[in-house]
Amino acid sequence: MRPTRRLASARVRHRGLIRRPFEVTPYGRGGNDVCGIAGIAARSPVAADRLADMARRQAHRGPDGFDLRLTADGRAGLAMNLLAVLDPTARPGPYEDPSTGMVLTFNGEIYNYRELADRWGIALRAGETDAHLMLRAYARFGSDCLAHFDGMFALALLDPRNRRLFLARDRFGEKPLYYTATRDTFAFASEVKALRAAVPLRPRFVAEWLAVENPLGSMTPYEDVELLEPGHHVTVDLDSLSVTKQAWWTLEPRSEFDEADDYAQSYKAFAHQLTAAVELRRTDAPSALMASGGLDSAVLAYLLRPSVMLTARYPGYQRYDEFDLAKQVADEIGAELIAVEPTPEDFRRHAADIVETLDYPLGNASLLSERMLCAAAAERGVKVVYGGTGPDELLLGYVRNLLALDGGRAVDDPNLDTYGPLKEKFLGSVGPSSSAADRYYRLILRGPDTTGRTRQYVHGCFDRTPDLGQAISLVEIGVALPSMLLASDKLASAYGLERRSPYLAHEWAQLCYALPLAHKRAGLQSKRPLRDFARELGVPAAIWSRVDKRGFASPVPSWLSGSLAPWYEEQLRVLRRPDAPRTASMIADLGARRAGQYDRSRLHALQVALWWSRETGKG
Repeated sequence: MRPTRRLASARVRHRGLIRRPFEVTPYGRGGNDVCGIAGIAARSPVAADRLADMARRQAHRGPDGFDLRLTADGRAGLAMNLLAVLDPTARPGPYEDPSTGMVLTFNGEIYNYRELADRWGIALRAGETDAHLMLRAYARFGSDCLAHFDGMFALALLDPRNRRLFLARDRFGEKPLYYTATRDTFAFASEVKALRAAVPLRPRFVAEWLAVENPLGSMTPYEDVELLEPGHHVTVDLDSLSVTKQAWWTLEPRSEFDEADDYAQSYKAFAHQLTAAVELRRTDAPSALMASGGLDSAVLAYLLRPSVMLTARYPGYQRYDEFDLAKQVADEIGAELIAVEPTPEDFRRHAADIVETLDYPLGNASLLSERMLCAAAAERGVKVVYGGTGPDELLLGYVRNLLALDGGRAVDDPNLDTYGPLKEKFLGSVGPSSSAADRYYRLILRGPDTTGRTRQYVHGCFDRTPDLGQAISLVEIGVALPSMLLASDKLASAYGLERRSPYLAHEWAQLCYALPLAHKRAGLQSKRPLRDFARELGVPAAIWSRVDKRGFASPVPSWLSGSLAPWYEEQLRVLRRPDAPRTASMIADLGARRAGQYDRSRLHALQVALWWSRETGKG
């Protein structure tokens, strides 16, 4: 058991705020970059132990301790878990601004905070960080300051000047933030499991688990619990507990380039902005790059030049094993390559823990690979892991994107023969009266859309822009990307790691989204400027010339139909119980089909079964 120490027992009052001492566990890491946040506002005084329990339930997000602050009347409080990345003497927030009395709890990092401090003339004393810049910027500019932050964040700020609680989430949702609002209580946290200490949670089945394997927008599989959407903020009146939500950022087609412009001009801007974004996200802390052997991670490898790379390999499963390509990149840049080799027994042993880590089922083919890579990184002493999420959504890198854009040419391409079921789905979606939105809607469906919400969402994306490529990106960013970011954040946080995604730098992402379609692709090859940049950097041609996409997918679907089939069937019994909702048995039916070795329906059904067993205790 690790030793503990207590903060000084004196309470520090300032403009209606009290600091309450609680135990802090010093793990000797360093910094204040990634944390867990939580808070409560209520009509009656909040028990400090209740708020502390919220922090303890997500202690893995900040294993270097936690602290909390309560208002003088005790009706609102903030808590923060600390993951120290650089400064071993760092103390956990919440952070207070003496001039205004505002208090901030903050998860993430603002990479350009020193530049903003200089631009705005905000003095930062020794030991002060991006959190202190955020406090003073909000005091001066209010929520308008968010538009200037280049980073990943989820934050909550108590403002005693107007008795408001302000919450905000970064543009793409790299950092999670959940909240629940009832008549008597408003509570928020980085993870759903922390909310259990604040309010009773009532699980429910989400219809979109059938359609696309993920809840859409703010929905979660819990009554009265919402996920704050990316690029949104919430304001809570501490007296009435009324809640106001508003979008502060959206991805819009703003660009100085059009189809008639020279590609060389847009490529130059693309390469310059990406290089700058990656450099801004570089860290002095021990770090590693998660490398699948694909284009996106290879470009990051050549830009970052990490000393350690991590990859997953599956000997005997050529479709999923890109070790040789990852090793070629590692050898070229002089990095050590650490490879994990997950087995069916690894998955059976860790499946329930993965679902617990995620809070609830998320459609993601890479869960086992990422979980074991994070474990290997933590064992190695790594504190920051880089990943290549983003280019597929922004530069149309998925095979379904190719089918939507190229139709028959993509169907006939022998390089895509492993995507037979997806090609058949595309051919079935083509009809004389089908619109582009309808065709893409059918391409992304994984089951019945019983509520029609998925169709409505897809059509809404296509209604926003006449550009087919941009409409497809909007669908991918809204349907597929959220689950990947939630899973990556939670799996990394479970091991006390900070996850960075340089491709989600908003100015570069905005440029990619706005590029003309002809600048995003060449023939049947997507991600045209990224491939050209990879070639310029010296990435091996075997990587930048590929059409087929693999990523960190795993043979788990094959295992669930093979050696793990008896165990799988036993777990699914809970979904077929007479007292289970109808949606549960429909998910089990989808998981019972044998649609091919790459079909994820069994993996998804297993996640749902393990989640429902945990929630109901009927496993």
